[in-house]
Amino acid sequence: MAAGRPHLGVAVTALATLDAFRPLVRVITLGYSTSAGNEHVWLVSEGLLPISVRASGGARMLLRYGQSGVLRVVPNLPHHAFRVAERVTPPAWVWALVLLAAYAPLLWRALHPPRLVVLRPVLARA
Repeated sequence: MAAGRPHLGVAVTALATLDAFRPLVRVITLGYSTSAGNEHVWLVSEGLLPISVRASGGARMLLRYGQSGVLRVVPNLPHHAFRVAERVTPPAWVWALVLLAAYAPLLWRALHPPRLVVLRPVLARA
């Protein structure tokens, strides 16, 4: 890594850590039950961000950190297997903060335009 560009190493380390430990988005299956033809899965969210969980069959549920819930599923794979899809659903203020951080350099340049300096060539006198 070049001495003048440590931010690339920091970004790679942060992304690798987020991918390995998944502190932002994690849903754990605690149990599965079948009763009277209805099948349910018990889920808990361990991620820091709110998560919308959708099971096969169309049932949805919003989970926040530490919250658990029971979701009705329709097994559509062999051996009574089913799918559960997770999607991050942060509140609107989080999206606004991300957009503000992304557009901060553009806003700064728009509010503080660079000064133009006109350089005139100096002609040598003979």
